[in-house]
Amino acid sequence: MTSTPPDPDIVFSNWIGQLMDLEDFDATGDETVNEAIEALSALGEPFIPKLINAMAHDYFSVHLAAERVLVRLGPGTAPWLIESLEHHPSVAVRVTVAHIFYEWFAHAADDRMRGTAAQKLVAFNPNPPERVPELRKAPKAAIPSLTKALRDEDWEVRLWAARALSEAGTDAATAVPVLLKFLREAEAEADDKAEYYAHTVEVRGSSPLTPITQSLI
Repeated sequence: MTSTPPDPDIVFSNWIGQLMDLEDFDATGDETVNEAIEALSALGEPFIPKLINAMAHDYFSVHLAAERVLVRLGPGTAPWLIESLEHHPSVAVRVTVAHIFYEWFAHAADDRMRGTAAQKLVAFNPNPPERVPELRKAPKAAIPSLTKALRDEDWEVRLWAARALSEAGTDAATAVPVLLKFLREAEAEADDKAEYYAHTVEVRGSSPLTPITQSLI
């Protein structure tokens, strides 16, 4: 007797529910998140819009799992992410999307989710090293949207957009004047967030942006 395949919508809802039920992010939470990543990744492209909308929930575990799935699904997610960065009404979604582009540009599709939510780390490797060139190439189309995001109403969206652009190398050459203007303005802000922006771009010899930034600073 052949068993009926599980309904993908039910699978999705069940895993999001489990992620939302996590109260403490301990070893058990780690295991649940990684199992959710595997299950949600298997649902594939049709569930990308639902994953993006799920990040509107104020739950770290949901953000973490959804981000890992979207990174794992690869460059095919870029059109949805670009649209969300520009138009999604949820700040949480826009922050996480900007962070995904940062990860791609920074070769950081590894075992860490850095800087978002509670600054937690989860051991999970969504992409092998051979995929890094592919992951860097895909987000080029996001550079105009990331540049626009420098004027987002939320400071965390602006921060991660700036960090993504600062890691994009010569691909972001057209955005550099806007980025540097933004960083100068942000550094001058008289509040506790200025330091986050001030260290976003460091002009260092190994950076692909160095020749561009040195000519503009």
